[in-house]
Amino acid sequence: MTPYNNDIMTTTSPIVTLLVPGCFSDIGSDEPVENDASAHNANQAVSESDQAQHQQTQFADAHSGDNSSDQQASDNPPAELNNSQVLSNPFQSYEQALFSASNVATLKPSAIPAAQLSLREATESALPKTSGCDALNNALQNEAHHTVRADPVHLMAGTDNARLIPAQALHIQADEADAIIASINELINPDNQSVVKLDNNRWLFTGINNASLDTWPSHAVANGRIASFLPRQASADAWRLLFTEVQMLLHAHPVNMARQSRGLATINALWFWGGADLPKADKNPSALLFSDNAFAKAFAGHYQLPISNADDLLASVQNTSNIDNRDKPWVYLDTQIYNAWLAGDVTQLTAAKKRFTQNLLEPLQQALANGQIERLTLDGCEGVSILESRRTANKPWWKKWWPLGRNSG
Repeated sequence: MTPYNNDIMTTTSPIVTLLVPGCFSDIGSDEPVENDASAHNANQAVSESDQAQHQQTQFADAHSGDNSSDQQASDNPPAELNNSQVLSNPFQSYEQALFSASNVATLKPSAIPAAQLSLREATESALPKTSGCDALNNALQNEAHHTVRADPVHLMAGTDNARLIPAQALHIQADEADAIIASINELINPDNQSVVKLDNNRWLFTGINNASLDTWPSHAVANGRIASFLPRQASADAWRLLFTEVQMLLHAHPVNMARQSRGLATINALWFWGGADLPKADKNPSALLFSDNAFAKAFAGHYQLPISNADDLLASVQNTSNIDNRDKPWVYLDTQIYNAWLAGDVTQLTAAKKRFTQNLLEPLQQALANGQIERLTLDGCEGVSILESRRTANKPWWKKWWPLGRNSG
């Protein structure tokens, strides 16, 4: 049984899992606890119940800070329709959560096969022709075990650590990405190493065996301190050396000099991660996926899972004649809220949360109360989820998580 309890019993109603990273997160704290290295450390002393309580408070605080135009939504929480409970789980990234919710495998944050799924994505789309395409083709054919993600980031130096600012917050332009990649390749090509661009925010590196790379996804470390997430294995010297050499190269790079002159954060490091092999499924995957996310599409293609557009979920739930797929978990993944959080855009984050709540979450809650859904799980992909079932006597999670008004809490 997965942490989502997706083992299907005989039922005519689907079990729905909503993977919505960032839905419990807010912008405004200088040191967001849920993304700090101390909170992500596997040896942390904070109990799971304390973590769940923290996430509960965060979600309420995030919405209590909405603009005045949103006051009506806060003052009038949805009806008390269903039972709910806050659960802890081991997932700190949406990639982990997707593997588990789809009944494929349970992965550690350092064992996500992001590069190999990116390679699959590259074979199914027309990538721009850059100087790294030969390296990418080589990776596709021969070097999958030597290919990892190499995300451009900004490391903000602190007194005893550094904080990772993700690519989404840097607003990298295509010419900036191309110039930096060209300089890096000039440095590392003599060692049979290369960097290639998937898009402005997602790059691939090939040339070093990935077995000793145990880093987490850059987005899972975003806005947190990196010391606990750098390559730790004794055999990872090559990765540590590469990390340092790239930083030295980018320190005074013309692209960064120009960005500094415009008051922008520099692109001063690459974050290497996601080089794990694609795992064999623990059992026959059977999920029905709803997502527009590139990782989810490549994931569905590899494991031969049916996938529909994210916007199709609600109509599929309400289609009472759609019986054939109701004996398998339905998994929805959307990263619009997450992308706004990663970019540090408060306006977009607030708007994305409001759209998600009004256009999908509230209708699904009503569908659950009506018996069209067996169970509904909302997972923020930060170690905490909310499981909701049809109401008996307890209050639903909205009563506990949604502020009673702008001055509540």
